[in-house]
Amino acid sequence: MGLSYYILMVLWAVCCEAASTTVLPPWIIDDCLLPSWPGDHPVSIYRPLWLNLRKQAKLSPVFWLAFYGVAHNMKDCNLRAGVLYQVSKVTDESFTFSEHQQESGGDDDVPPACKHHFMVLSNGSYGFISCTENRVKATEAAWKWWNTVPVSYITIISISVGVAMGVVLLVGVGAWVAWRRHSRGKALLG
Repeated sequence: MGLSYYILMVLWAVCCEAASTTVLPPWIIDDCLLPSWPGDHPVSIYRPLWLNLRKQAKLSPVFWLAFYGVAHNMKDCNLRAGVLYQVSKVTDESFTFSEHQQESGGDDDVPPACKHHFMVLSNGSYGFISCTENRVKATEAAWKWWNTVPVSYITIISISVGVAMGVVLLVGVGAWVAWRRHSRGKALLG
């Protein structure tokens, strides 16, 4: 019994080590010519969860943005996770986030300008930026990025707890059925 426990722990450690070696940075910037000076970079070294939209607009006045998880100003700007937005600079302090679906049939509605010039992700969230002008290329790059986003820790825990409860329930039902059959057999013989 003890030996199998240690074997399982070693196997679990090996599997988890392989999964934890791939670390995804909070923001992925695709198809953008990044500045050579780190101070002009849209994502700061000291604040890796913060994206400065003003500095990103200097690189490309119109760019594509998507994120997974929670952005702190998502309610103020009516943003949703998992949606690809075309971001345009209106003024130095405001930006518009245009949602582009796969089949955008002539929508000429201009979204209201968002007054924030920072996108701040919460821990465990990830963001994607593309400076390409082509929507199809941006969508393909966003899908490729989306497939690299790791499953959140709470999702893994929830699935593990659900599987464990299912196994316990299955063993309990099996034991109850065996007990019922055993007790019926004794009643018939007596």
